[in-house]
Amino acid sequence: MSGPLISFADVSFAYPNQSTPVLMSFSHAVVSGRMIGVVGQSGCGKSTLIRLITGRLRPRGGHIALHASVDPRRHGHYGLVTQTDGLFPWRSVESNILAAFPEAASDEQRAGLHENLEALGLSPAVLRNFPFQLSIGMRKRVELCRAVLRPSPLTLADEPFAALDVASAAAARRWLISKVSAAGGTLLLVSHDLRIVAEFCQEILIFRYNAPGLVEAVQNPVVGLPPEDPRATDFRVSIARSIGAL
Repeated sequence: MSGPLISFADVSFAYPNQSTPVLMSFSHAVVSGRMIGVVGQSGCGKSTLIRLITGRLRPRGGHIALHASVDPRRHGHYGLVTQTDGLFPWRSVESNILAAFPEAASDEQRAGLHENLEALGLSPAVLRNFPFQLSIGMRKRVELCRAVLRPSPLTLADEPFAALDVASAAAARRWLISKVSAAGGTLLLVSHDLRIVAEFCQEILIFRYNAPGLVEAVQNPVVGLPPEDPRATDFRVSIARSIGAL
């Protein structure tokens, strides 16, 4: 693939009637095949960044360009897991997931759907249910399945594990990382869990607490190290200080 998946060129954004900017002259390129973490305090603009990428918000200045492979306007696609409930309430679980496919799903894809639901700790019987019949954690796992079942060069995941219990979150995390990695895709992961970000993400976008609107991109020197490794601990502490958590 030639060129970055996402290019931010001097992007600025602020909500109406708010003097504090969310982004200020942000330039960055998201390249293919990487795990990228997005960290910062609550309300700093992490979810806003996702909405700017998807076009639900427009920059006040600058430009965001999507590669054709992930631009829906050019028949590209990306996977999306929202922080809020992103399922269609009027559709069954099966219809929600299969909505990710542009055409009718094949028998192989339907078989894969059952297998992936079970890997996420869900019975295929939930396919007949509607979102209101599921717990928040179950709905979030359905949304994860929809985002990743159709392979995409890019997956945007906004706090995908926040509503899950510890065991379910660990299983979902392993499943998501393995699926994106196997497809050679890029994952943009918004998370408050610095242990996850430090262990799996090669690059981290930091919304600094002491400089509103400024986002710092850092390379992760401890990616792949177990969380208990002292080097990983020191790195997490440095990130925590940057976002004002210490």
